[in-house]
Amino acid sequence: QLMNQQRRTILWLAGMVWLSTAVLSACSGGGGTHLLLAQYNEDFETEIFLTELGADEDDWQSLGNDLARADRSYFPGNPAFFAPEDREYVVFFYEDNGDTVIEVLKVGDEEPEEVHELGGDFAYPQLRTDPFRLVITEFDGDETECFVATAGEESDRIAKGNRCDFYPDGVLLTERDRDETTVTLLDFAGEEEGIFIDEVDDARLLGVAPDLKSVLFAELDGSGGQLFTAELDKEPEEFGDDRSSFCDRLDL
Repeated sequence: QLMNQQRRTILWLAGMVWLSTAVLSACSGGGGTHLLLAQYNEDFETEIFLTELGADEDDWQSLGNDLARADRSYFPGNPAFFAPEDREYVVFFYEDNGDTVIEVLKVGDEEPEEVHELGGDFAYPQLRTDPFRLVITEFDGDETECFVATAGEESDRIAKGNRCDFYPDGVLLTERDRDETTVTLLDFAGEEEGIFIDEVDDARLLGVAPDLKSVLFAELDGSGGQLFTAELDKEPEEFGDDRSSFCDRLDL
């Protein structure tokens, strides 16, 4: 009976160890399958490991310890994951003593590099590939700041306004001054490429062409509004009153 109790205890402890280790993500490439593993402590803090399928535990690469999940963003809940479509990078997003930190590791390097520390109330980071790039929108009250970070380099703030929208080929910055709206196209270094909407009263952006060549917006008044299309640095043109025709034409 004592032997059976000991056996049950050993099995229970083994089960606890197994349950405390979870696979966060997996990817194939470079001749093998890499795994991201997480070991959780009683405070649900995490130690992250990078390993290959079938490797001994002694060969696991520890990438961070006592990491807490960051709740001030739209990023996935896991504190680490492989970058989609660009599996040679691991992205870390976690809280450290109240600070929210983003780090990037290139598979094969010894440790991740910090690329951004959240300064606003909330963040909306997005991943881009070809080349690998993190674009980060921070919200702080009514203000929005836009950052771009590449692997191994700290983020650069490229713009500040009321709204920042990242697209594959550029960034749309929306600024409002009282009732006037301005929408500017920037490159990923923050350089201005042109203006779509230039200090238009009560303007609301409604649609953007995938190639960033034109936008649709409404100029609102008390009785309704008028639709306009605008190209870079050109006078807007009236479009009629059917928003769907613009979207259908541009396959939006």
